[in-house]
Amino acid sequence: MANEDENLTFAMQLVYAQVLPMVLHAATELDLFEIIASAGAGAKLSPSQIATHLPTTNPDAPATLDRLLRHLAGYSVLTCSVVKLENGRVEQRYGLGPVCKYLVKDEDGGSLSPWLKLEKGIMDSWYYMKDAVLKGRFHFASYMEYQKQIVDVGGSYGTVVGMITAKYPHIKGINFDLPKVVEIAHPLPGVKHVGGNMFEWVPEGDAIVMKSVLHDWKDHECITILKNCYKALPNDGKVVILDMIVPEVPDPNSVAKEVYSMDIMMLVYGGKERTKQDFDALAKEAGFLGAKFICPAFNFWVIELNKN
Repeated sequence: MANEDENLTFAMQLVYAQVLPMVLHAATELDLFEIIASAGAGAKLSPSQIATHLPTTNPDAPATLDRLLRHLAGYSVLTCSVVKLENGRVEQRYGLGPVCKYLVKDEDGGSLSPWLKLEKGIMDSWYYMKDAVLKGRFHFASYMEYQKQIVDVGGSYGTVVGMITAKYPHIKGINFDLPKVVEIAHPLPGVKHVGGNMFEWVPEGDAIVMKSVLHDWKDHECITILKNCYKALPNDGKVVILDMIVPEVPDPNSVAKEVYSMDIMMLVYGGKERTKQDFDALAKEAGFLGAKFICPAFNFWVIELNKN
């Protein structure tokens, strides 16, 4: 009988397995972890206190929040204490659990929380997982599979876009650089070399790639380049930037030292390496929603700027 009860309990957990990710999604959208963190180390806030930080007109917001917070406490994402009030009633107060170290922003402004936002495009792709079995293909295997034309701005001889078209032959690649550069570039399969000035215009494409370009220029020059990229993209287009990122707080690790050294080198040429905050500010000034920091690769980061 005990085993049967355990099996039933487990079955019900499977049925409700989607609840926790959606609660985490809501908590991230509402910035609940950051609100609690802003109260100080070890702070515990009531749902009513948290609700005062939200732009809500719902009088029942504290009660609704309490249910979300309670669920997260049940999974040890949050801690919960019960406090007896003067009127004899009890009140739950919630603090950050140990795992929240990775869900709130660190000194560099980074955290794992963006992964919890569960963007619609990502969520919809899971409905096609069966196709990985039946057709041998994942719908979410690669963003590049859905692109028709990629533009590498400041691509020199086309090395980066050439690697992309070699991996994804259906993509038309454009290597865009100064005329004197592209005229001596070797032919590459699937790549068209186009000469021009990125301060004046950028060829149209579904996505634009820039590797080690923005660090050559001052902020106002970067904004000009990014505005031209914005004009060249469709509404669902994006810019993918490959560049170094300077830690907000000095860090003695070997990767950071290389970034600092490169920043000093760029100082000589009138450019600079940038922090995450710097990239986000440039993106917004150029009309993009902001900068999304996808992942690091040694001393480089993959950074996305989305139009919508």
